[in-house]
Amino acid sequence: MNRHLLYSFFLLLSLQNGVASGKLPKAFEALKIYDYFKAKELFYKQLKYNDPCARYGLALIYYRNDNPFHQLDSALKYCTQGFNHLNNGSTQTFSGFTIDRGSLSELCDSISSKIYAKIEDAPDILLLEKFLHSAYLANPSLLEKAFNLRDELEYEKIIRFNKSDSTRSFIITHPQSKLVKDASFQYDRQLFEEQTSGSSIEEYFTFLKRNPNNNMINSSYEKLFELCRKNSDVKNLKRFIDEFPNSPQYNEAWKLLFSLSVHTFNNEELQSFLNEYPRFPFKNSILKELELNKISLYPYEKEELFGYINEKGELRLKIEYETATAFQEGLAVVSKNDSVFYINKENSRAFDSYYEEAFSFRNGLAPVKKNGVGLLINRQGQTVQTFEEINEISDDIYIMRTGGKYGAMDAYGKILFEPQFDKIGDFKNGAAYYSNEGKYGFLTKQGLVFKAEYEWISDFSETGAAIIKQGNLYGIINTESKKILESEYDQIVKCSRDIYLVIKNNFYGFFHLNGCFLAPVNFDYMRDKPAEFYSNGNWLRLIKKNEAMVDQNGKVQIEKNDLEEMNFPSCGLIKAKKKSKFGYLDKKLNIAIPFKYTTASDFIDSTAIVTLKEQYLLIDIHGKELFRSDEKIEYKASGIFLCEAEDGMLLNKKGEVLFKEVNQVQNYNNHLLIITLNNGQIKLLRLR
Repeated sequence: MNRHLLYSFFLLLSLQNGVASGKLPKAFEALKIYDYFKAKELFYKQLKYNDPCARYGLALIYYRNDNPFHQLDSALKYCTQGFNHLNNGSTQTFSGFTIDRGSLSELCDSISSKIYAKIEDAPDILLLEKFLHSAYLANPSLLEKAFNLRDELEYEKIIRFNKSDSTRSFIITHPQSKLVKDASFQYDRQLFEEQTSGSSIEEYFTFLKRNPNNNMINSSYEKLFELCRKNSDVKNLKRFIDEFPNSPQYNEAWKLLFSLSVHTFNNEELQSFLNEYPRFPFKNSILKELELNKISLYPYEKEELFGYINEKGELRLKIEYETATAFQEGLAVVSKNDSVFYINKENSRAFDSYYEEAFSFRNGLAPVKKNGVGLLINRQGQTVQTFEEINEISDDIYIMRTGGKYGAMDAYGKILFEPQFDKIGDFKNGAAYYSNEGKYGFLTKQGLVFKAEYEWISDFSETGAAIIKQGNLYGIINTESKKILESEYDQIVKCSRDIYLVIKNNFYGFFHLNGCFLAPVNFDYMRDKPAEFYSNGNWLRLIKKNEAMVDQNGKVQIEKNDLEEMNFPSCGLIKAKKKSKFGYLDKKLNIAIPFKYTTASDFIDSTAIVTLKEQYLLIDIHGKELFRSDEKIEYKASGIFLCEAEDGMLLNKKGEVLFKEVNQVQNYNNHLLIITLNNGQIKLLRLR
C-alpha cells in the first residue's frame, strides 16, 4: 500500500472512531435518564468497534428489571465480553457511570447471583453446567455453591442408577468434589454387589483377590467366612486361612477349623490336628477355652449380689459381684467395688485392666471405657482403636465419637462412616438417624447417607419404616427415603409391625404400611391413652359416640354398647366390665364366662388370673377354676404363675404345683426360670 492510501485509511479510521466515541456519552446519558430504547440502540451501534463500554451499558440494560429488555443471560454475556475486551487498568466515565474491570466484575457477580438464585429454586444439571460455563467471573463462593449443587444432583442420579461404571465416571470427572469420598464408598459397594451377585464362595475369593483395598472387603470376608461356617466347609476354611491371614475372621477361622476337625478330644486326635496344622495359633488357651465352653453358667442374684450357677442349679462362681452379664465368647462382664472387669468361667480375671464401663464381646471385640476414653479391645485385652466415646454394638454396628463428631464401624472395627455427624442414633433394622446443624437424615448399613432434611426421625422399624417430622407435622418414610405417608399429621405412633396410629385435629385413624388406611382419621382421640389401648396389632379400637373393635380387614365388628370396659380379644375371649364386675365375652358378645369377678386379666396361653370374694383364682377359657388362693397370684412367664402364699408355690397353666416353698424366681432371657427355694436350693425350669 502506498503512502497516500495508508494515510487515507488511518484518516477514515480516525473519523469512524470519533463518531463512535461521540455516541457513547449520548448512550450513557440516555441510560442515566432511563431512556432504555435510545440507550440500547446507541450501544448496539458501538458493538462493531468491540467497545467494552458499550457492552457494559447493554449488560446494565438487560440486568435491570424496570424495562422490557430484562434478560439475565444476555446481561451476563455482554458483561463478560466487556470484561474480556477491557484492558487491565483502563477506566472510562460517562454520565456518572465508571467502566473499569472492577465495575464489570461487580456487575458480573450481581447478574450471576440472580441467575443462580433462579436455578436454585428448581435445580437442573444442564442449567448448572451452562451457568458454570458462562458465569466464570462470578464470586468464587457462588461458583463453589454451583459446583457443589451440580455434583449433588449428579451424585443423586448415579445413586438411583446404581451402577459402578457410572459412579467411577463421576469420581474421575469430579476429582475435586466434596462427594468423591461418598462416591468412592458407593463405588466400592457397587463393585462388591456386582462381582458377588451370585453369593458363591468362588465369587468372594475372586473379589478379595481383585480388590484388596475395597471398602467392602470386610463384608466379603464375613460373607465368605459365614458360607464356610454354614457349609462346614473344611477345604475352603483352609484356603481362607492360607490366603487371608490379615482378615478379621482369621482367628475365628482357626477356631472353626479346629471344632470341625476335632470331635472326641482324645490325645491321638488332638496330636493329629496339631501335626497337620503346626501354625495353629491357640495350641493351649483355645483348647482350655473350648473345654470351658462346654459348661453353661447363668447369672444368679441373691440379696442384690450376683454369682453364677450351672445347669444343675449348683453355685459355681461365688456370689460377690454388684452386676453380672451372661457369658459371651467365654467371658462375662462383672463389677465389684465400682470397678468393671471381665472374668472367665473359672472366675479368673481375664485381663489386668479395670474399666469404668465394659460390654460383652462380639467377633472378638468389645467396647470399653477406661480413664474417660472409649476403647475397642480384642479378646486378649489389647487396645485395637481409641475414641472419645464408643457405644455398645447395636445391629452389628458400633457408634463412635472422634474430634467431637460421630461415625460408625462394622462389627469387625472397619470404618463404615467417617466421623462427620453431630449425632448418630443406634442402628436398628439396618438404618440409623443422624443429625447435622439441627437437621435429621439417616444412614444405612450399606453405607448410604440420605440428606438431612427433617426436624426429627424415629428409629427404623423391623419393616424398614420410620416416623419423620417435617414442617412441624409427621409422616412415614422407608429406607430409600420415599414417603409412605405424607407429613400431614399432628402425631403418629407405631402400634405394631405394620399398623400406625395417625392423629390430626384430635381425631385418629389407622394406617397400614402397605399404603392404605384401615380406618379413616375421624375417630375421637384421647391423649391420656397409650398406643396399646387403640390397637394390639390384630384388632383396632374405634371410638365415636360408641366404641367398637374391628380386625385389620374391618370385617369383624364388636360394639361396646352398655359395657363399662372392653379389652381386645385374647385366646378368643374379650375381657369386659359390666356393673363393676368383670367377665368374658365371645366375639359375638355372648357371655362366655359370667360377670362376677372383682378384677381380671386377659387370657394368656389360655389362662387368666381373676379375683372373686377377695380370693385369687386361675381359670381356663371355659371359666373352669384351676387354682384358688387367699394370696396374690402373679404371672411370671408363659404358662407359669407364682402364688405368694406362705409356702410360695410355682404353678403351671393347669394350676398344678411345680414347686413349693419358693423364695425367689428369676426369669433368665425368657427361656429359663431360676427358682430359689426357702431351704436355699436352686432349681432350673426351662420354658418352651
